Amino acid sequence: MIVYLKNFAIWLGSPLLLIWILPLLGIYLPFLNWIVLIGGTILGIVKTHKQIGKKINFGKAFGSIAIILGVFFILGLVRTIIEWGVADLEYMIPYMLSAFVIELLIAAYILILAGVWYMFEKAGKPGWGFIIPIYNIVLMCEIAKKPTWWVAMFFIPIANLIFAILLMDGISKSFHKNSGFTVGLVLLGAIFMPILGYGDSVYGDGKTKPVATESTDLLDN
Repeated sequence: MIVYLKNFAIWLGSPLLLIWILPLLGIYLPFLNWIVLIGGTILGIVKTHKQIGKKINFGKAFGSIAIILGVFFILGLVRTIIEWGVADLEYMIPYMLSAFVIELLIAAYILILAGVWYMFEKAGKPGWGFIIPIYNIVLMCEIAKKPTWWVAMFFIPIANLIFAILLMDGISKSFHKNSGFTVGLVLLGAIFMPILGYGDSVYGDGKTKPVATESTDLLDN
């Protein structure tokens, strides 16, 4: 947990501290905090991934971000009191709480995307490929050891559901997971795909577990 907190404190907390100070100096930069949130979250997970290796823990990463954002939520309350006084807190707190929840959701979404990216790269595929429509299905077919003509089946009603389930099962087996994990991929793919990317799952042919080899992740470069 210390590694996570350190990296997110450097890449997310430090810029946010600067943003917190600027209004006290009369400098206001709209939307900068959102840019810092996105950039700091990405850099934090990349640096942590580079130090720890493949065994990144989503919970620890999100927990570290939540702690840092929670600290700045409190600092935001302090700044509000300094600028506007205690009387305005009852009007500002609902707005600040909404912003805090949105920030957490954005951070979680970025962590999920990074997890899927790492899952693709574990399988030897370009991580950016998962954001390209149709091409991402081609890559998933390759990861699942299925023929690429399966892509055409995803444009046929009903058949697309069947082939999607078979595709998820193929991906699950390629990472040496059981049928229960397949169900997770089918119903909650946005959660279970990042698990493959962040965890210590090793990609192979689904029959014999290969020896993990060192690779260079594009997201880390």
